[in-house]
Amino acid sequence: MDKVTYKIDDLAYFRALLSNEPELTQEDIDAILDAAEPFKAVYVLYGKMGHIAQYAFLYDETGEKLRRELLNGYQKGVVLCDCNRHFEGAPMEGGDAPTGVVDIIYEEVDDIA
Repeated sequence: MDKVTYKIDDLAYFRALLSNEPELTQEDIDAILDAAEPFKAVYVLYGKMGHIAQYAFLYDETGEKLRRELLNGYQKGVVLCDCNRHFEGAPMEGGDAPTGVVDIIYEEVDDIA
């Protein structure tokens, strides 16, 4: 079974993305992102690449479980959905990588822990 861990830090993701825009200064980027509420989390999916067997676990940056129903529309509808699409091999909002994700760890496991 595949285990894929998505490390989410949307402000770091967008900072890196915006840094590639030559017309934006660091001050411009700071102004854009200062008003944003950060979303840092770890999202773990299990299954066989192309098919999610279980949504598994969602944690905040301190390791506490997050309840999906408390997330806002962007967090659920863009970030987590992009992770699901990535796992399933479908096109994502973020292009080649899931929106907001700064690291992806692939593992092969015998069972869901």
